[in-house]
Amino acid sequence: MIILGNRLKLNKLALVIALIHWGISFASDRLVFTYRLLDTTNRVSLAKAMLAWGAKLVFLALLLVMWQLIMVAFLELRSGNVRLNQYMKYTFIYLAIMLVFFILLFPGLWRMDEFGILKNAINILPHFWQGYLTSVFYIFALMLVPNPAGVVFVQVVVISLIVGYIIYKCSHVIEHRGLVYVLYVPFLLFPVIDSNFYPIRMSLYAFLELLYAFELFFIKYEKREIKKKNIWLLAVLAGIIICWRTEAIYYIILAPLTFFILFYRETSRKLKIEFMIAVVVIAGLFTSVQILGNKMDSKNDYELTSIVLPITPLVNEAYENGDQDILETIDKVLDTSLLINGYKAGESGISIYWNHTELRRNYTSEDFSDMKSAYYQLIMKYPSVFLIERLKTFIGSTGLLNETETLFEEDTQYYYVDFRETYHYKAVPFRSNMVKLLEFTDNETLHNIIYSFIPQAIFLIGICVVLLIKKKWGYFFLCGTICAKIPLIFLTAPSMLFMYYYSIYLIGAFGVGMIGVIIVDRMLKKTNQNERSGNYGRIQ
Repeated sequence: MIILGNRLKLNKLALVIALIHWGISFASDRLVFTYRLLDTTNRVSLAKAMLAWGAKLVFLALLLVMWQLIMVAFLELRSGNVRLNQYMKYTFIYLAIMLVFFILLFPGLWRMDEFGILKNAINILPHFWQGYLTSVFYIFALMLVPNPAGVVFVQVVVISLIVGYIIYKCSHVIEHRGLVYVLYVPFLLFPVIDSNFYPIRMSLYAFLELLYAFELFFIKYEKREIKKKNIWLLAVLAGIIICWRTEAIYYIILAPLTFFILFYRETSRKLKIEFMIAVVVIAGLFTSVQILGNKMDSKNDYELTSIVLPITPLVNEAYENGDQDILETIDKVLDTSLLINGYKAGESGISIYWNHTELRRNYTSEDFSDMKSAYYQLIMKYPSVFLIERLKTFIGSTGLLNETETLFEEDTQYYYVDFRETYHYKAVPFRSNMVKLLEFTDNETLHNIIYSFIPQAIFLIGICVVLLIKKKWGYFFLCGTICAKIPLIFLTAPSMLFMYYYSIYLIGAFGVGMIGVIIVDRMLKKTNQNERSGNYGRIQ
């Protein structure tokens, strides 16, 4: 809002454009959506129609805000708003680079889960397995650009706006302008570019978490006055972060606590309480929908995926040691014979889970609760087995789902064929080679080095230790809030995928870049001051 100046009055032209855009969207939606707005043949059809109307009304509200902001930005730029001009410059530099990759990687890096999200989105239905907020993003992105590639395009635009904002804010504290552009480097690392074109929740989630942490840090660093609008914007960001990823639930406690400590002197008790209430209310509203959806949609299956990988070697160990009672309890939910045989054959627990539907028994809620208790018993009884498996998963979390470079090949996944034929996609020259370059698919060793999050994790933990030693409590809690997810993911990661730790990778990479640039900037400043002092002495 500061960047846009004070033109926050309703712009009539923007209102008209938004209404026309909304009207046109009913026709353009036919290119991708299957909803029926006037189908009242039965209760299910009526419910779907109401859901579609609800989505269209929310889309109208989004269009009103979007076109209002576009028009205000246009008028501000025309009137010579320097700050907005700088922000747009930094945003468009990154967006221009990403648009080149968008052309080369068209229609994006679609792998597996996204097809389920897309299937539900075109029917205006949530996909709770990947978080209903992902479906909300898909639906409105498709209404804005009615093509699956439009989801990737909108994602890239949102990410570019965040990158532009972060670099614009950093430019205020960096005297040597050339160094500002070095801050693009963390956002141009291959894993970041790859994730930008991967339309899964972690791609946007990581940038939202970075934005949240960065905004808190910079408000403190610049000693800015915290206004009520900052409180609510930060609370909304925190609410989205809490809801969108299960392991971020701790934010509901640490976000208000960090705010209280970080701005202990800068804010009144009233503002601190207001932020706490805002975070709890917003997160509660968002998360309650997700919890309800999980119960209706996947029941206990989502939780099972976080258990099945570590429980497999534990079940095998229990079998080897004759722990029959524990095995019988687990067997009521998961076929222990399949787990043991699969483990001995070299299969991972998650592979057994997805490749053998008969693994899951017909069980009761009580059976599931007993199974979890038995699982915890095995952890306590065989901690080394559990920790070795978890450590192996932690170190090996560099994987990417499926080989998206084969999207246009003849011999590929059936859903790739269906996807490209449904939306009439044709192979883009060099797409396959570009994906191989970004992901190092022909060099596993190099891929594992480039896609390792461990250096960033060590950096962030190291920063936490330094802040703790220096008793910088506010910054310590801010950094600690980010790092708190590392042990949670360590304990629950269902497979060796890079995306689980992507936010750690992104925030750590930017942290290294930002601190490095600030240090170099201060060194250059000091050198320049010494040179000026020397020249002044010679003149004297």
